[in-house]
Amino acid sequence: MNRLSTGQLVALGGVGILSAAALWRFLSRSPRHMQKSAVISKLVIYPIKSCKGIEVTTAECTALGLVSGELRDRQYMVAEADTGKFVSARTHPTLVLVTTSIDDEAKSLCISAPGKEELRLPLGAPTSGVVIDGSVWDSQVFGLDCGKEASDWFSSYLNSPVKLLYFDMDSFIRPLEKLDGSAFTRHRRPVESNAKVS
Repeated sequence: MNRLSTGQLVALGGVGILSAAALWRFLSRSPRHMQKSAVISKLVIYPIKSCKGIEVTTAECTALGLVSGELRDRQYMVAEADTGKFVSARTHPTLVLVTTSIDDEAKSLCISAPGKEELRLPLGAPTSGVVIDGSVWDSQVFGLDCGKEASDWFSSYLNSPVKLLYFDMDSFIRPLEKLDGSAFTRHRRPVESNAKVS
């Protein structure tokens, strides 16, 4: 049987004491030592992509953004009239001057901008039933056309032919992967009676 030297015993004892001290320190940490890292000072929902938002007091966090009542984050998007490609403040900086508010009594989204009369749209899906194929970066989306009045308002303001599109929770196409690794896409269009596809 090998005997340990005094030096080896002292070294092993030191390692044991240090290990015990580290374990005690780790286990003795309590929540009272934790520091607050963030404070939510306000909640803002941006109903139209790139336009000013609406401050809310409560919101639910969903896969597509915040939801408060009938209002959802980026529920509307301005898109090029001919391609359906999204329009943002990167290409049309004056979009950031468009303000949005809710008229709870009239159940409408109020949209205003410098030099423009206020545009009011009923909350919820448009009744036009016209589905527009669109895109946001590399994602294909399907939106409901908010109609001629909204299209004319934004086209006039941006001095460019655009449409305002409405998106429900099922408007996005999600790329999926087959078991063999090749990709395919599951198309999901908004469900509307008598929907016309353009």
